[in-house]
Amino acid sequence: MYYILIVFTWMVITAVIVVAVGSSATSVQAALTLLGFLPMLVMPLVVTRVLHGRPAGTLVRPAQRLNWGRIGRAMLVWAGLMIAAVIAEMLWKGLSSYRLNVDNFLSNLATIFIYVFLIPIQATAEEVFFRGYLLEATGRLTRNWVVLGIINSLFFTLPHLSNPEVETAGIVLAGLNWLASGMFYTLLTLRSGSLDYAIGAHVINNVLSATLIGYPGGALGEIALVMAKELDAAFGLVTFVMASVIAYVALTRGTTDASTQLTAAQRAEAAS
Repeated sequence: MYYILIVFTWMVITAVIVVAVGSSATSVQAALTLLGFLPMLVMPLVVTRVLHGRPAGTLVRPAQRLNWGRIGRAMLVWAGLMIAAVIAEMLWKGLSSYRLNVDNFLSNLATIFIYVFLIPIQATAEEVFFRGYLLEATGRLTRNWVVLGIINSLFFTLPHLSNPEVETAGIVLAGLNWLASGMFYTLLTLRSGSLDYAIGAHVINNVLSATLIGYPGGALGEIALVMAKELDAAFGLVTFVMASVIAYVALTRGTTDASTQLTAAQRAEAAS
């Protein structure tokens, strides 16, 4: 039940930040909001080391350190698929479905730089908590990958339901998109036995969505260089699922080393 402590700490600090920034400049708000995810990154590592008596690095992978080659590979694969999805939408709906947002992009360069440097903290924090700590906790209850994926996806979706996408796209379509995201990152983690691929895909997904390929009515604002004229959550869900399948196969194909195919429960047992 330590995950409750982690979430509570994160929520309290985030609430304090929201109240503190008030009407501050957009760049300051962005920086403080993203830095508010530090407790979600640090707390699972501290709890694992201090309360569980395990090396904190075991939340990441059995080798206790990140594999930057894997992270980079996931970033490249997912970036390519995101661009392909945008091209597919343009071909399906016409070029007019997107617009250049140059003026807004250039007038918010400070925020763009903050997104580039601090979104990796936010995305990594979510992976360490949801696919690291929480997945290992639920992995002690079952080794069924479908059940683990569903449980983790639900937990991942819940805090996102406060995002503005719910109002823009509707709770059903927005929720399904986050459920699909949670399932994708969970399956990558279970298959690879580490957080490397999930971190890489999650980081590049959020960075590109915030800075290069955005949509209106989202949590990341509307300062990306290229903006969709509307948020089509249904089309986005279809292309996300298709891209996820391609990415999963591309990233995990040829994984034959048994040590990289541990379930969440087995990783927890091996590290304890």
